[in-house]
Amino acid sequence: MHLKNCMIRGDMESDSADEQYPTVSVCDECIEQDKQSGDESVIIQILNSDLPYETSCYFCGNDSD
Repeated sequence: MHLKNCMIRGDMESDSADEQYPTVSVCDECIEQDKQSGDESVIIQILNSDLPYETSCYFCGNDSD
């Protein structure tokens, strides 16, 4: 499984931009599921995959290869 860094909708009531739009690691499967959710989509932007990322998906918890 491949992980990509994604900017997502977070805690919109927070005063911190990092909490409102955090960057997290997301697997390809969860990215596809989010695309299909239409107006309920949480992912705002898929970022440069060359950046360092966590070793597990933020949404499903599966580990990267």
